[in-house]
Amino acid sequence: MGSTREREKFRKVVVRAYGHSEMYSVARSFRGGTLPTLITRIAGPHSIPSVLRDLAELFISLQDWRHLADYDLATTFLRGDVLTLIDDVEQAVADWNSIRTDPAARLFLICLLVWEKIRSK
Repeated sequence: MGSTREREKFRKVVVRAYGHSEMYSVARSFRGGTLPTLITRIAGPHSIPSVLRDLAELFISLQDWRHLADYDLATTFLRGDVLTLIDDVEQAVADWNSIRTDPAARLFLICLLVWEKIRSK
């Protein structure tokens, strides 16, 4: 969508299109390097960079932690552990810059939006 101010409203619309369960499924696929047949048939095989696999793994882990926080009232979180997770996220965001123009990274972003439409085809 771009980063310019005049596109901010469009970015807000796109952000609402993302669903955590779809994102989780995309992350699992990219973490394992196994993309749906339709994607590889159209886009060709992609080597998934380790940075992208690590990002996918972190998303999966964070989503699991979030579910514990939301639904398991017996789970407690230590401040130090949470701060470590925050550091991990900040590092992943910084690492993203090293791969953001990689075709696999662009494919990952596309999949986040259209996964349910293409994953089983």
